[in-house]
Amino acid sequence: MFISILITFFTLISLWFIGFMISVSIKNKKALNFINPFTGIILVLNVVYLLNLSKISISKPFFDLQLLNGVWFLFFILILIFIFSLLNSSFKRAKSLKEEFLQYLKFSVIVGVLTPLFLNKLGDSSISIRASELKDLSIVHNMLSSLSKDERIWQTGVSILTATHSEIFKISTLDSTKILHGISIFLTIYILIYFVAKILKPKRNFLRALFVILIISSLLILINASLTFSFIVGSLLFLVFILFAYLEILYSKSKKQLVYIEEFLIAFSLIFIASINSLAFKLSIFALMIIFLNILFLNGRNKALTFLKPLLIALLINPLLLGFALLF
Repeated sequence: MFISILITFFTLISLWFIGFMISVSIKNKKALNFINPFTGIILVLNVVYLLNLSKISISKPFFDLQLLNGVWFLFFILILIFIFSLLNSSFKRAKSLKEEFLQYLKFSVIVGVLTPLFLNKLGDSSISIRASELKDLSIVHNMLSSLSKDERIWQTGVSILTATHSEIFKISTLDSTKILHGISIFLTIYILIYFVAKILKPKRNFLRALFVILIISSLLILINASLTFSFIVGSLLFLVFILFAYLEILYSKSKKQLVYIEEFLIAFSLIFIASINSLAFKLSIFALMIIFLNILFLNGRNKALTFLKPLLIALLINPLLLGFALLF
């Protein structure tokens, strides 16, 4: 049990740092703590999924070289991202790292202490079995050879995350599903707290009580939901936040850059959603198309086409997965 608590704690801390490397350039600095961990999850999934499509499995050595498997490739790519982040982040932004990290550290300690609550309750045997298979296999062969509606062939995002987590910490895939389930629940609640606090801005006792009831109800619902469902809810909340941040940039009068980090985060989150649930992905695309048409009629073609840039980035990153998610 103590080992599981430590693994949960180090997983949360690692996800925050990975997310910070990416979201350090985001415009809305106040909400970084709420999206950094989920940014880390989404980035890791995108990297490992692309490696898997490149026939680089999570644990099986590539070309019989022990240091050339998916986990080591993931570490190498994260190191490159870290170097790039250091080169492009300002000293002033780096100074705020301590305060933000200390806030998140308190949250991580609380989640770590609460780990026993979900270790004995949660766990997904189907995802665990699929994760064990994906440690040494690549899904690309099945995706190309079996053009069918069997979503288990390509809709393996949660299984790939589980396999990666299991391989890094050298624990069983079933234990990884329990830990990731608990983490996904608390991170989803973490993002939800930001949204509710921003909308309600509770100042009266009634609103404070409503705020607490909503959070507790959400926690109970997510605990009794599947691992995949908790990731779907969290990723959709993440996408909504990033969309608001991107629309704020789109309508700002400042000089436009060629590419914003928000555009990549939207693309990464769409790929993440597509890898875990095709229906949620199609609904996300439908919502984006409604926003696109609204911008087209109200603000003209140029701004509307700019809004579609994250979709283009997502297609360039992983066209095979998005194609399957849209077709089946």
